[in-house]
Amino acid sequence: MSTCPSCYESFSSGDSAALVPRRLGCAHVICTSCLTDVFDSGEICCPECFVVHQCESVDIIAVATDAIPVPTEPSNGGPSATPSNGASAAIPRTSKLGNFLTSVPAVPKAAAPVQSAVNSGRLPAERVRVVEKLLGEAKPIASHAASEMATQLKETNLINQLKSAPCKDTGVLGTSDAPLFDPKELAERFRRQQRMALGEAMALIQEARRVLAAEQTMLELQPKLTVVGDLHGQFYDLLNLMEISGSPADGVQFLFLGDYVDRGKFSCEVILFLLALKVTYPTRVWMIRGNHECKSVSGHFGFKDECKMKYGLVVYHQFMLCFRAMPLCAIIRAPYGNMLALHGGISPELNTLDDIRAIDRFAEPGETGALCDLLWADPLGDGDMHQLDERELKQFLATDWVANPLRGCSHCFGYNALMRFLEHNGLLCLIRAHEVQEAGFYEHFDVGVIEQGMDSRYTRPDFTSRLPILKGPVMTVFSAPNYCDSHGNKGAILCIGDTLESWMICEFDCVPHPEPVVTPSAADAKLLSMVLACPYMPTTFLEMVNVAKELGPPGPMVESAPPKLDSKPRRNSLRTNKPAGSGRAVGDVAAEDAGEGLMRIESISVKDIRKAFETGGSAPTSASSSAATAFEGGVATSAAAGTARAVNGPSSPGRKRPSLDGITSRRKSSVMDLRLKFERP
Repeated sequence: MSTCPSCYESFSSGDSAALVPRRLGCAHVICTSCLTDVFDSGEICCPECFVVHQCESVDIIAVATDAIPVPTEPSNGGPSATPSNGASAAIPRTSKLGNFLTSVPAVPKAAAPVQSAVNSGRLPAERVRVVEKLLGEAKPIASHAASEMATQLKETNLINQLKSAPCKDTGVLGTSDAPLFDPKELAERFRRQQRMALGEAMALIQEARRVLAAEQTMLELQPKLTVVGDLHGQFYDLLNLMEISGSPADGVQFLFLGDYVDRGKFSCEVILFLLALKVTYPTRVWMIRGNHECKSVSGHFGFKDECKMKYGLVVYHQFMLCFRAMPLCAIIRAPYGNMLALHGGISPELNTLDDIRAIDRFAEPGETGALCDLLWADPLGDGDMHQLDERELKQFLATDWVANPLRGCSHCFGYNALMRFLEHNGLLCLIRAHEVQEAGFYEHFDVGVIEQGMDSRYTRPDFTSRLPILKGPVMTVFSAPNYCDSHGNKGAILCIGDTLESWMICEFDCVPHPEPVVTPSAADAKLLSMVLACPYMPTTFLEMVNVAKELGPPGPMVESAPPKLDSKPRRNSLRTNKPAGSGRAVGDVAAEDAGEGLMRIESISVKDIRKAFETGGSAPTSASSSAATAFEGGVATSAAAGTARAVNGPSSPGRKRPSLDGITSRRKSSVMDLRLKFERP
């Protein structure tokens, strides 16, 4: 292996320190740059198998010298010796997937240019090599062997498209004439609540991660452009949004401001659909990172659990690596001025746009710092600004930074700090998301309200003359209508045109969505069968403790004399029908044990036990008197001590036998919860 399986870059010995291969304790070889990206507070999470390794720094990890490619001596035929069979050199013949792909001829192309004899009738070697690496990324899935994973990936629609799609030998996955991930087809599958195959999802995330990582931290965009705010897993509202504004297939350019996951019930569908759009239309779809695109937030607000249920935790970890590759903001350069679009807000640590470009975005945001502020910061609340007198309004406008009490991290930026940042960088306004708005959008620091509360010395900002459609220097766009199915707000998108007349804010309402189809796990199925078979038996340790608490502490222990045995064995006594001479029957053994001080246990039918529970624990009537006494009083037998003790018999003074009604109702509730889980359509 001469390339890093995480970033696909070739290993290097000393030319580039970032590409030096290092071997982790799990035996995976990763380049220094990728290990630096996942290094966090003395821990490194392997990008391949996600095993956490303890280390003080990346530099102390051993260098894998065997992974460094050995330079070849130049030959007479050219600067370097080239193998006669390029496809065989790129793909090990021991690879099942490589053999499968290279053994199936592609569909012949009409009027195709003449190809070399080496690649004639086969897939391009580089495209197959990339798929091989995607398969390597998928090895940690569950505990499947590599051959099983190759079979699973081989049977997906992705590989079928790779085999049949007409392509050019470009060496890049996803650049063929036919798209590998058809967003339209994917949207219809998700609309019917059908999931992607595991191999397809892994390949899509890896390809999207490669495309996003190649982009700059600050995108450079031009109108016409449709800006979309928070989506939060509302997939059916996203499809409705595309029908209103048009899709990238129609030539519409989109800028998504982050927060694609969490809160909603279809986060996996939203992010996979957007990644498919990004891979298919990389110059029409732009995605920047939000505060929910990180491990510390998505692990607590639903996305991690949804990934675990639908695809497995390995897909969730791949999403986390993909989120780190997303750009942080975008500069929109229009003929009438420049605008900055991001998810959260500005930071006291950022003075220029170059400061944003210098941020290392391939990391998890902390509780403070520039990266945290870009994802978490909010403008200072101005809802009651019209109620302030002139002195209070001047004090409010002079505020720079205050702590953010709502978020618990980052800052709230004031009017003074915002205008100073905009003027210093030649920007008209700030376009952001991050906050739910009743109308779907909101314009902060309304200039008209400020003019009414101030004297004539107030100078109007530059944007009021160059972009008169805006009321304030900050606009928040929120595109998730009826947020969390409870807020009742509208959604909105911002259409930025190349002229002032083409500016437009489009509001829309939510659309109905079905309940997600939940597939119960095998553990839930086993638990349901256990509960249905034994409805009164605690199935968890907590339930057992609760039952024990309801039963209370035991009463006094009273020894009872051994019962007098009859010479004739009773009908309900324990015995076996064994032929003569084959050994003693169980009833005979019980009779002999009783002579030594042991009590014979009478058998009680299931019908008697069920009737006892239904009547609140009354004695069975079909069993013998000693068995009834044992059931009613709670007889405990100890074979080791050779004594029988009656616990809490009906004659125990001052002790009321607990009722089973509470236990019964609780168990019925658990059964109903499990049944609903299985019977939900």
